[in-house]
Amino acid sequence: MQDVRSRLMEYLDKMGISQARFANRVGVSRGYVNSMTGNITQETSDKIKTAYPNLNMDWLVTGRGEMFNNTQAIDNNNLTNSTIQQGNYINNLAVISKIHDDFQNIIDKKDEQINELLSIIKQLTNK
Repeated sequence: MQDVRSRLMEYLDKMGISQARFANRVGVSRGYVNSMTGNITQETSDKIKTAYPNLNMDWLVTGRGEMFNNTQAIDNNNLTNSTIQQGNYINNLAVISKIHDDFQNIIDKKDEQINELLSIIKQLTNK
């Protein structure tokens, strides 16, 4: 049986979201994901719902239901255009989210490099 952290990791993997990006978007510490238990405070739950509205919080906390809100089971014998469009939307959202996270990681690395350079410049000018 999966725990909350495992289910969250499954969601993040499926959506192509890094743990750091999740933490930043939700407003929790980067170590929060690694220390998650079955008890998520209401405040944190609300933050997750706001940041990731397609994530079914009941599934995250209890494992019941589907990972995504408002998803319908796909019957291979009776696919409708709206179901196909919904699947395409979710796939496109995952791709866009992954691209966004990749750019955010690049920006974060550049920020770190800039801060290192500023620190070096400050040390050189103070001598």
